[in-house]
Amino acid sequence: MPTKKKQKTKRAKPKKRIRKSKRLKPVNRAGEILDAALVVAVTKGYNTMTRDDIALKAGCSIGLISLRWATMPALKRAVMREAVKNSVLPIIAQGIVARDALALNAPIKVRKLAVATLA
Repeated sequence: MPTKKKQKTKRAKPKKRIRKSKRLKPVNRAGEILDAALVVAVTKGYNTMTRDDIALKAGCSIGLISLRWATMPALKRAVMREAVKNSVLPIIAQGIVARDALALNAPIKVRKLAVATLA
C-alpha cells in the first residue's frame, strides 16, 4: 500500500515590526514633566497641584514623578525654579503670596510684574 507523503506547507514569515519608541532620555522626560507641572500650576494653582494632576498632564505614571522628585516640596521647588527661569508670572505671584524662598529671590523686575498680576 502506497503511503501518501505529507506536503509541507510554507508558513508565512512573521512581519518584522518596526516600533517607534516613545522612550525619552531621562533629562528630556524630566523637562516634559516640569512643563506639564507648570501648566498644572497655572491652571489649578501652585499650592494645590498634585502628582496625580501632573502625571495625567504629562502622560506618565505617578511613580515616575516620585522617582525623580521624592517629595512634593522637592517637586514644588523644581517647579518654582523653572517658573522663575521662564518668568511664569502667575506661578511666581502665587509663590510670593506663599512666601516661597525661590519666588522671593526672583529678579526684582519679575517680582514686580508678578505682583501686578495679582491686582
